[in-house]
Amino acid sequence: MADRTRAASKGMVAAWYLGPPLLAAAALWAIVPAPAERALLIGLAVVAGAAAAAILRQPAWGALALIAFVYSNLPGVITQQGGGTWELTALLIWTAAAWLAHQGMRRDSPPLRWPLWLPLLIWGVLMVVAGWRGVNHPDSIVAVEGYGKSVLILYLIVNLLRTPRRLHAAIQALLAVVVLMAAAVIYQGVTGSNFDFGGFATRTYEETSPGVMGWRLGGSMGDPNFLALMLVATLPLAGMEMLEPQARPARALGGLAIAMTLMAAVFTYSRGALLGIVFAAAALAWHQRRRTLWLALGAALGVVVVAALPQAYRARLLSLRELSLTAPQQSIPDASFRGRRSELLAGVLMWRTHPWLGVGTGAYADAYERYSGWLGLDPRGEMRDPHNLYVERASETGTLGLLAFLGLLATALIELRRTRHWFARRGAAAWAHAARGVELSIETYLLMSLFLHGAYFRNFYLLLALAAGYIAFGRAWRRAAAAAPARPLAAASGA
Repeated sequence: MADRTRAASKGMVAAWYLGPPLLAAAALWAIVPAPAERALLIGLAVVAGAAAAAILRQPAWGALALIAFVYSNLPGVITQQGGGTWELTALLIWTAAAWLAHQGMRRDSPPLRWPLWLPLLIWGVLMVVAGWRGVNHPDSIVAVEGYGKSVLILYLIVNLLRTPRRLHAAIQALLAVVVLMAAAVIYQGVTGSNFDFGGFATRTYEETSPGVMGWRLGGSMGDPNFLALMLVATLPLAGMEMLEPQARPARALGGLAIAMTLMAAVFTYSRGALLGIVFAAAALAWHQRRRTLWLALGAALGVVVVAALPQAYRARLLSLRELSLTAPQQSIPDASFRGRRSELLAGVLMWRTHPWLGVGTGAYADAYERYSGWLGLDPRGEMRDPHNLYVERASETGTLGLLAFLGLLATALIELRRTRHWFARRGAAAWAHAARGVELSIETYLLMSLFLHGAYFRNFYLLLALAAGYIAFGRAWRRAAAAAPARPLAAASGA
């Protein structure tokens, strides 16, 4: 009787986990008539079904999949290739359902973790209010929906990756995604190939330096500047992995991510990338014991690297001398600077005209034509973006929204720094190093955002989710330390 019960239990488990891929394959076999397309789609369905079964068995895999899915911009690539827009939503719902199912089956379900809930709530409410009174409600609805989905992903990551080991796995997954993103770009840049790897290696023919046209590579992001932002923002994470003395595989992954990020950044011709690289390198060197030596070596290496850059990239970097908000428009030869000056000034004008709640969440592009017409600096007559995250926040959500957004950033960084210091005092050096890497990555992203708006801001929420994960774990550890001073580490790690 016991053998029959065990056999029936195994059969139910097999049906539970094998059911999704088999049902998907059977449905596609019946629906798709062409044999070639049928085989491809069935293969994809089996892979997706197997991934769904793995997430159902261990929901933490869903959190890692969300990180890889979002940071690589896979939803955008699928959409550009003629696919749907439901894939991320499906993965999000499935991961949340698997997590809730596991929560319901456990008798001792751990308490939910909601770090940063108050500043996130305040920022979200102001987005809704500013969007409601804005000039473009459809764009405002899209922006608010994106915020809601990003926050849901953030808290799924926080509650599924509850220990430093799992958070470290998330960092490694993020760096692996960066390596893959950079690999397609490097291949295209080195070989001159126009093969786009199914949308993961896009390129645009535009001005690489004043008066010189050439190919700039945008990778999976579709835009060279945003590709550089996403790659360079992870340099502190990779640097901390490489400098960690106790984990050789992690050091190898960190070194590979650094090397491939630097190579790929060259092919983007992004000026902001150099600023981010210099900041990340200086910050990593500053946090080492022999900081003077590290800073000197970094400066010497920087001179060598700049000298080895392509001539067009060096000319593009030298054009930074032309950056001005007051010079006559006709005296600025760089077309990018001429456009960005108009975009920045238009954003400031929107904020001055609507100082408290702005022109509406997500409404900058729609309002730009009217405000740029008043300025008379941009003859293009088309919708544009502000190319500055903070000007975007001020123009769209006003002073109240900008203060709420800055309050969210300040709270996250202060809490993360406090948690990092707690780790260090308690002898958890590896966790402190990882938290410092997340902190520096957020700061690198925010620095580079002086030149870019929030078009792919969901990627920033992933970095914020890692920060919130360490903050939540630090709080759990402190509570465990207060309750059981003798064994705080074991109690918190098992939470």
